Amino acid sequence: MPGTEPGVYLVKRDGTLLRTWQSSELGIDADCQVSEEEHRAIRFGDLPRWAWRNRHRVVNAILPLPEGPAFIVRYRQREATYWDLVRTGDREITRCRLPFRSTSERTQLAADLQGERVVFLISTPGAPEDRGPASEAKLIFARLPDAAKTDDSSRSDDP
Repeated sequence: MPGTEPGVYLVKRDGTLLRTWQSSELGIDADCQVSEEEHRAIRFGDLPRWAWRNRHRVVNAILPLPEGPAFIVRYRQREATYWDLVRTGDREITRCRLPFRSTSERTQLAADLQGERVVFLISTPGAPEDRGPASEAKLIFARLPDAAKTDDSSRSDDP
């Protein structure tokens, strides 16, 4: 997954291309052009990097589900951070908003599968000048929502 270039590619270990998706299909921003001045600020400053990230829908994690990869998309809306679970399958892409949010502009989410459950790690780093460990972290064990019950309605502007 290139990140700041359009398209997401599913490949075999040997590099054989299996499938592609348009970034817009997954609800992520890929047109993330920055000026040279913005690039320098982002590269050397924590606050500009978070400000840039909070203006875009970005992937925080990818889960290897049996039906295909699922992307956890992070975004800021109405002064809160949210995550959508975007599932890919043979027929369609489904999405649902995950049932947690953060008021911090700097919260990240990591995820992994453990059998039929998914494990989420939600962490918020300390102040930008602190280079230490997260000041807040939560570990959440959950079952994934049924893919048949997810749809685009969870993408509304209301939390």
